[in-house]
Amino acid sequence: MAAVDAIEQRNAEQVAAIIAPDFVAIDTRGDLRDGEELVTSLRNWPFERRPAPRRSWTQVQVQESQTGATFVARSQVVAEDDDAKAMHSTLYTLRWTREGDDWQLSGYQRVRMPALPDIVPVRSGELTL
Repeated sequence: MAAVDAIEQRNAEQVAAIIAPDFVAIDTRGDLRDGEELVTSLRNWPFERRPAPRRSWTQVQVQESQTGATFVARSQVVAEDDDAKAMHSTLYTLRWTREGDDWQLSGYQRVRMPALPDIVPVRSGELTL
């Protein structure tokens, strides 16, 4: 989750400290970028760094093997106002490789999705829908 926030904040130094040199980022169009290209583009980004959005994580799954792990989760970005309604959600996939006791981020993909629906219970007599 720290890797997601570092990339979202366009914090090139923090991203460089997390990712491996052979890191690959896949955007929603299927384009590939290596770690050096990603860090360079974050350093050259014309806007000031922004704080990480208020995010709630759902559907978090981690699958670990002897050589690595895959993290998949959906985050919902919530507006910082009185309504606190979800603006959108994003599905993240991060792949980590393990060499000995060291873990390095080796792949990152995100896909923007509609906000998760609000679930509102409705009572009808004895039933709750």
